[in-house]
Amino acid sequence: MPKRDNAHMDARRNQIIDGLLASVRENGLANTSAQHVAAACGLSVGSIYVHFKSKDEILHAAIRRSNRRLESGEFYEQFGDPKNFLKIMEKLLRYFDQLAHDPIHGADLEIMLMARHDPILRKEIEVNQKARLDFIRHCASLLPGAQGLKKAELEILVVTVAALMSDADQRSLAGIDVQRTLKMAAIRQLIKTLLPASDTLSQADKGRLKPIS
Repeated sequence: MPKRDNAHMDARRNQIIDGLLASVRENGLANTSAQHVAAACGLSVGSIYVHFKSKDEILHAAIRRSNRRLESGEFYEQFGDPKNFLKIMEKLLRYFDQLAHDPIHGADLEIMLMARHDPILRKEIEVNQKARLDFIRHCASLLPGAQGLKKAELEILVVTVAALMSDADQRSLAGIDVQRTLKMAAIRQLIKTLLPASDTLSQADKGRLKPIS
């Protein structure tokens, strides 16, 4: 039998991960078995176990693959130019609103419960949360006048916005409205409080802080 190279192995692993995600979307995480994954990815159960020891290990790999996209910034590119802070945050909130109807996102509730007893999952969730925080921090640092903020002031802005996004994420998990309008109003008010337009922003910059139409 010819030796399989790394590219072939990676392709197979990704094929299995995609099979897991497709099965979770159809059956839910708890009801997804190795047989379901095999059927979804077009491989035998034996072939799956060549690459992964268990369903949990496939799940770990799926989250790790997602986190690589987050850490590299690839995932966040879909939301536009990081300099347009308010538009980026609005698009993020719309994204969470859409996730309310995604069965894969609904499985995150099960994953959170599993993480209490699974240190690998806990670590991956921490990576996920840090990537989101780092992205918001990067966007906030590009706001007009942000260079004049103290480090602690910038962190207040970053952590508060991140908390609003986490709340939106949790609400989408429950399948309820993420309260985009309320959250955007809070973000605008926070920016105006920390970056007084009359003192630090030009007229052109002030326009960036007007409500999004």
